Amino acid sequence: MLQRFFNNCGYDNNMFYVDENVKYGVPPVNISENKEGFEIEMAAPGYQKTDFAANVDGNTLTISVDKNTENQGNENEVTKETEQYIYRQEFSFNSFSRSFTLPEGVDTEKIQGSYENGILTISIPKLPEEVTKKSIEIK
Repeated sequence: MLQRFFNNCGYDNNMFYVDENVKYGVPPVNISENKEGFEIEMAAPGYQKTDFAANVDGNTLTISVDKNTENQGNENEVTKETEQYIYRQEFSFNSFSRSFTLPEGVDTEKIQGSYENGILTISIPKLPEEVTKKSIEIK
C-alpha cells in the first residue's frame, strides 16, 4: 500500500506527491501509514526546531527552512568577528522546501510536528471513517 505514495518512483497515484523540483541536498524523508494516520520523518540534523516552517494550503503540505550558512571567511583567513583561523569549512546549512500532496481523508486541523535528535516528524491523523454498514429492517 505504501508504494502508491511515491509517484516519482514510477507509481501512478499522486498521494503524497513530491515536487519534481526536489534535487540533491534536500533532506530525505520516510513516509509511513498506520490505522490512525500518516507520518513523515525528515532527516535534517544541525537545525533548530525554530528553523522549520510547516504549512497546509488546500491539500498541499509544505515543509521549509530559511537558513543559510553565513560566510565565516575563506580557508586560511582569520575571521574579523572571532579572530578565529579557518583551516577548513565543510559544514553548511541551506534553505530548502519540500511539498507533499495530502491524500483525501486526513484531518488537516490536527497535523502536529516535532523535532528531536535531527529528525523532524510530522503526524497527519486520518478523519474518522463513516460507518457505511447498517441493518435494514424488513417489514
